[in-house]
Amino acid sequence: MISGLPIGLTGSELPRREIRSDVTLLPLDYASVAGAELSRTGTVVADDPVQFEALRVLKHGADYPLASGSTGDLLRTGRPEGLLVVQNIGSGLGDVVLADVVARAAGA
Repeated sequence: MISGLPIGLTGSELPRREIRSDVTLLPLDYASVAGAELSRTGTVVADDPVQFEALRVLKHGADYPLASGSTGDLLRTGRPEGLLVVQNIGSGLGDVVLADVVARAAGA
């Protein structure tokens, strides 16, 4: 699921009960839909985990989970089971490429 809501929007976080347990969330909007509570129930990765950590508290809040690895690692190791939150904070083109991989895998 890809979201692209206005950055800084509040009150749009999706509750865990409304998200399938095997969904991949790709919020292009600094977690407007993938809030801390939801993200703590899955695996969080980022295109650049060091840069993500530098911005995590400012953009997401202190209670937002750390990225456990990089998005690129998943291209080699495969997708982990369960909820996956992909916090790519770099080039939007990377997000488009990842979205294409997800869509093709889903048969879309």
